[in-house]
Amino acid sequence: MPRHAGLSLIAATAAALVLVSLSLVGGATAAGSDCQIEAQPPTDYFGLIFGSGRVTCSAPANKITITVVLEKNGVEVARVTRNDCRKTAVCWNTTSNTSDEPGNQTWCSRAWGSATGSYLGEVRTCETGEF
Repeated sequence: MPRHAGLSLIAATAAALVLVSLSLVGGATAAGSDCQIEAQPPTDYFGLIFGSGRVTCSAPANKITITVVLEKNGVEVARVTRNDCRKTAVCWNTTSNTSDEPGNQTWCSRAWGSATGSYLGEVRTCETGEF
């Protein structure tokens, strides 16, 4: 093998090792970030009820997954899972809409999720006023 080809191979290997070490450092930072899950009170938008939640982290996480459930009188009526939040510090998720019904129901949002593989627990919050 010619001498310049050997040097090119060494240079390429060194560059690859630098890139790998930089990506591992970024991953360690994201894995060490402080994250929490939140459920937002359901909202009434022109007779349609939505549940929502979010994951917030102190630093970008490699991957965030969040599931939000909308409950009516303690029974699940809608569920949406989002797992496409990558390299971000905040990830929102909102359930599909559900029509309100006459009378008074108790609407609640329930959310759980993970950030960079660490489970964040489950939280639940209910409406703050009558819809």
